[in-house]
Amino acid sequence: MRTIGTRHGSTTRLTLHKRLAAGASIAILAGTATVLGTSTAAFAVVPAVTSISPTGGPVAGGTTVTIIGTALAGTTAVSFGGTPGTAVTNISATSVSAVSPAGTGAVDVEVTTPGGTSPAVGG
Repeated sequence: MRTIGTRHGSTTRLTLHKRLAAGASIAILAGTATVLGTSTAAFAVVPAVTSISPTGGPVAGGTTVTIIGTALAGTTAVSFGGTPGTAVTNISATSVSAVSPAGTGAVDVEVTTPGGTSPAVGG
């Protein structure tokens, strides 16, 4: 899969990697890019994490952490400083939870979905 769009503030910018016919239009519909009248190409949106709660827990781990963001549907893994979380639960397209592993100090959190792995947040 490849990323064909990036989000900047409230604007989504798409970069197409193939030339379109003159007058072609593009519609974004639930994870597919449709070149009307020409072809349809599937794409996946890379997840992004916007908040994590709680932001701390005991050294022994075992804290259920709720992660809010975008494109979180189908989350397959959550990592805390590179260590996998357990009991990953998809709550909605914008929310997922996971149980934190043992560890100390602030760590980055990453979410993996069919669209890729989010940029690290936290730490």
